[in-house]
Amino acid sequence: MGSFDGCEVCELEDLLILSKMKARFHEINFGLYHDDGLGVHKKIPGPQIERNSADIIHTFKDMRLKITIGTKMTIVDFGDVTFNLQDGSFKPYLKANDNPLYINAQSNHSRSVLNEVSLSINKRLKSISCNETVNNEAKKDCGRALCESGHKPMFEYIPKTSTQEEEERKKRRRKK
Repeated sequence: MGSFDGCEVCELEDLLILSKMKARFHEINFGLYHDDGLGVHKKIPGPQIERNSADIIHTFKDMRLKITIGTKMTIVDFGDVTFNLQDGSFKPYLKANDNPLYINAQSNHSRSVLNEVSLSINKRLKSISCNETVNNEAKKDCGRALCESGHKPMFEYIPKTSTQEEEERKKRRRKK
């Protein structure tokens, strides 16, 4: 923590931890982001969950790391997304007193960067919102923050069709 290459080392540690977890616990899907982790399973009986929790704590202890585990959770905040594990929905997550800040429109950044702020915020909100209603709720806080930074909010929710997603995948492939 706090070293010059701390972020890169953190990513390597995450990969090491994920590989150990996947090798030991096949039935649990794990995700890590810096100091947060999430493990999801379909149906593991209660006693097996408790044994797995103890084994996970022991595995982390072997790596000289501490971990706290919460089980039987149906709604989880992970990174900047809230997941509802029962119905599969997801929405943007903001801490209670968090006010998002964006680059001021009068700043010294290039015009191309300043023009993309609203569009990139819209794209991010759309990608972490499961439907248009959730997206509209999330737009309020981000729209206010964009206005305070001097930007014109440009929010619209257009769900992608499967052909649009397929075309985007094809566009990303570049021939050498």
